[in-house]
Amino acid sequence: MTWTSEAALQVIREQPPPFTFYLGTHETSWLAKSPFPLFVSHTRLKARVKYPKASAPWALDSGAFSELTRHGTWRTEVGEYVASARRYQSQIGFMQWAAPMDWMCEPHMLQRTGLSLERHQNLTVENLMALRQMAPDVHCNSDSPVESSPGAQVSA
Repeated sequence: MTWTSEAALQVIREQPPPFTFYLGTHETSWLAKSPFPLFVSHTRLKARVKYPKASAPWALDSGAFSELTRHGTWRTEVGEYVASARRYQSQIGFMQWAAPMDWMCEPHMLQRTGLSLERHQNLTVENLMALRQMAPDVHCNSDSPVESSPGAQVSA
């Protein structure tokens, strides 16, 4: 059997998985074309003037890796991210949730920011709580995949 997107869709329709897999992409134009759920970065979307209409469910990636790698800190304000997420929800449609503006815990990222693992974890949780309070309609919740790096210890 040759696997085409239509064949894959047929399998999914007949036996839906118990979870939703979001395909990460840097191509914002795929929002209008993809039959599969996508994970699209705020970093890529914020550069657009006009947004595609989503053809399938999708989720918003905060762009944390790009932001922290480039600047060593968050330069995007929480209110700016919330406004953008609401705009994407309204203009693109089909947005399921928005990822928190996390602080990754990989050793190279800790070195880049100069902050401790515990501080990264606290900043991530603080951001999640701020997003929930400011924008409950954007669905920034604990069900979104925020992970610490393998072996990272959660502080008590």
